[in-house]
Amino acid sequence: MKKHMKGQFYLAFMTLAVPVFLLMMVVVVDFGNFLTMRSMVRSLADSSALAAAGAVDMGGKDGSSGGTEKGSNYTLNARWARARAEEIFRETVNGNQPRYMSAGRTDFTLSVSVSGKRATATVTGTYRPLWANLLGANPLRTTATSTAEAATGIGGPV
Repeated sequence: MKKHMKGQFYLAFMTLAVPVFLLMMVVVVDFGNFLTMRSMVRSLADSSALAAAGAVDMGGKDGSSGGTEKGSNYTLNARWARARAEEIFRETVNGNQPRYMSAGRTDFTLSVSVSGKRATATVTGTYRPLWANLLGANPLRTTATSTAEAATGIGGPV
């Protein structure tokens, strides 16, 4: 190779290598953000289900309120359970989302169902990475479901 052509090889190599390296960095950062979002979805589902399970409605054998004697039935107040789960969900999403995740767009949705003493929370997270917008790819989604059962502590209804 002639001496005056060495610089041209390095220029051509850098012209190709720098964009490839930058694209790889964007993909790695976006995938890391997706993994963080997946962890947050699991945590949101757990905390929402536990909050909903705390909405115990003490009742008599027919489930009406007021029967707090030992051995009486209890259930979850469905409306109160959903409200508690949504409150915890909103507080957690608004207060705990890492700042670096604002590079892409992250959305979370909550669905709560109550059946007797059991509360189930399903959280879906959608992350729209930067490279997906450029390439026209679909957003990354993950879903977590968590179930919690109400309890009244020692000596309470069974």
